[in-house]
Amino acid sequence: MVMVKKYLSTRQIQQIVLSCLVFCMISLPVTAQRGDCKEIKNKTAQNLYRQAVENPDYKRKESISLLKKAIEIAPGFADAYYQLGEIYYQQSLNTNKNKQIQK
Repeated sequence: MVMVKKYLSTRQIQQIVLSCLVFCMISLPVTAQRGDCKEIKNKTAQNLYRQAVENPDYKRKESISLLKKAIEIAPGFADAYYQLGEIYYQQSLNTNKNKQIQK
């Protein structure tokens, strides 16, 4: 009997987190060298980010959605990428902990 996983595997989450971090590390220094690295001025993106960061841990799905919207509005919003990576990383830790408990 084949079961379909409803959630991302630990490996997939780690790849997403790594991709987000690598993107930030590569793109931010290049942007700063060009001299156009500015604070995010889009109020909507800032509000979405603030809501996502203030959400408690049990509302992670909502936080992910808010951060993705903030990134869509302001693609250079490094803090939003970082927070998104943090959430995915914490999810991978919890997934591993749950697997160990089940053993």
